[in-house]
Amino acid sequence: GRELLTLKGHTWPVVDVAFSPDSSRVVSCSSRTNGAGSDDQGKPCEVKVWDASSGEELLTIKGHKSFVNSVAYSPDGKRLATLSRDNTAKVWDVQSGEELLSVPVQVAMNSGVAFNPDGKRLATSNSPTYGYNPRAGDEIKLWDAQTGKNLATFQGHSSGVTSLEFSPDGKRLVSGTGGMPGPPRGREVKVWDAETGEELLTFENDGSGGVAFSPDGHRLASAGTEGLKIYDATPVAEKP
Repeated sequence: GRELLTLKGHTWPVVDVAFSPDSSRVVSCSSRTNGAGSDDQGKPCEVKVWDASSGEELLTIKGHKSFVNSVAYSPDGKRLATLSRDNTAKVWDVQSGEELLSVPVQVAMNSGVAFNPDGKRLATSNSPTYGYNPRAGDEIKLWDAQTGKNLATFQGHSSGVTSLEFSPDGKRLVSGTGGMPGPPRGREVKVWDAETGEELLTFENDGSGGVAFSPDGHRLASAGTEGLKIYDATPVAEKP
């Protein structure tokens, strides 16, 4: 439990972080906490890459026109994906900070982005009905991570998607929402077929919608106000 490093340099509060696949680097992004507006008084909304051993700031990525909600490393550690309230998802070269790809998305306060295990696909949340609609729900968009072609749209959530993750074999995608308590906006976790977009499973979640697969893909963790819950995620076909 000893604190190893404190990384300082962001203008706004840090809202998402991720380790590189080899654990040598950490990427972080910052955002306004109230979700309003874009840049305030000229203060930038940044993505920063840090040395995970020394805490040295290695790179600041600038290019988004509004704050950045979510970040993810590609499996090979060479690219970063970001999702911003400027309604774009972007892919960057992690060494140079060069923008490699930009795709249009509609981004709410809650959002997620994830590479699949081979790095060829990118999943993002999309909020086409976000605003004052009490039944606003998010879609999930699946993209070709090289060309930016939209490959599929997954629909079915009743509120904002806060977290996305592919299973280790890339066959499934899990998404969690962090909607307002009580109907009609739900807190739920859904598991999807990552190829077809078929909804495989839905269960209620009691909190922020943070979700993660175990390394073998047989367990699923879901964070909520009542604590951390672990579910059996073994595909039915593989059970004895």
